[in-house]
Amino acid sequence: MPTLMLLGNCVAQRLEGLLMASAGPQASGAAARGEGHGWRVLRATPVHQAATGPDPGGALAALAAQAEACDLVFSQPLFNYGPCNTEALAPRLGDRLRLVAAPNFEAYFPDVLAIGPPREPERVARPFDWHSRILVLCKAAGTPPEEAAALYPAHPLFRERAVAHALTRTWETYARREQGLHVGTLDVARQWYAREPLFYTWNHPAERLMAVMLDGILRELGTAEARRAALLSRVGWTGGPPGAAPPDGPQPPLDAGAGKGEGSTGAGAPEAGAPAWSFGFNRWPIITRHHRLFAFPGRENFRVAGVEVDLASMALAWYNWYDLHPQTFRAALAAATRRAEGR
Repeated sequence: MPTLMLLGNCVAQRLEGLLMASAGPQASGAAARGEGHGWRVLRATPVHQAATGPDPGGALAALAAQAEACDLVFSQPLFNYGPCNTEALAPRLGDRLRLVAAPNFEAYFPDVLAIGPPREPERVARPFDWHSRILVLCKAAGTPPEEAAALYPAHPLFRERAVAHALTRTWETYARREQGLHVGTLDVARQWYAREPLFYTWNHPAERLMAVMLDGILRELGTAEARRAALLSRVGWTGGPPGAAPPDGPQPPLDAGAGKGEGSTGAGAPEAGAPAWSFGFNRWPIITRHHRLFAFPGRENFRVAGVEVDLASMALAWYNWYDLHPQTFRAALAAATRRAEGR
């Protein structure tokens, strides 16, 4: 049976799991009998984990060697991972290398501040995986947590004019990131972004875009339309053709029960008991604000594991964390200041 692997970060890891789930019980030969997609999927360490381990050079070289041994490699575009970089792998893999999207949607999450690898050992876990531009600047200004919580929902970053500018930048960046891909998501994102929340975090796509990418990979594998539909159903996609145009007229959001707790029963919403490799990224915070540009009720404030979190508590948690990690706070403040000044 030919082998393939997914190279990249969290999205590639999710696609790997979905491909494994869609392959069926390979040990019994079901894939070879046509019940799956007919490929053996090799597990691969996400590149960001390899790059931050005890031997990053060796780990990344091992990943690149694993890729060279495969019959087909699907990779997100990679630029900062040495031998795993797309530019390094492309001449060695030739047409065995297929590029898949690494979607990113800033406009949903204008407050997100990504500052790269940790600046110092983390003494305690972060409140969540990225930093808040607003809370970083509030702490630097000496704003008490309760006042930061009152300022947060009305911050200019969330006003319609600012979000409209962020949306323009988002589409420009999105289009650049999807040039030359074998499996892209831009057209579907343009069709659906205002009708349902396409991202759970700024770089973790939700059900529809994951379905589009899985369907695109199955197309690259030569899987027929009926078989693709069956395999998508096997891994939990029940929302119709993943790339279909949205219906005419106003539609309810995908997660109509958002804000009622994890496991809400809105159309297409992930279930609390969904398998680990379902399309849902159920336990990530949502910090999308409500706009006329895209209105997703229940997603106006922080939600962790599907439950809204008190903003004052979130601000206090970050303030305390920064007190324990002063180097990281300085890096976050420098990044937030550059963003505020448009640099």
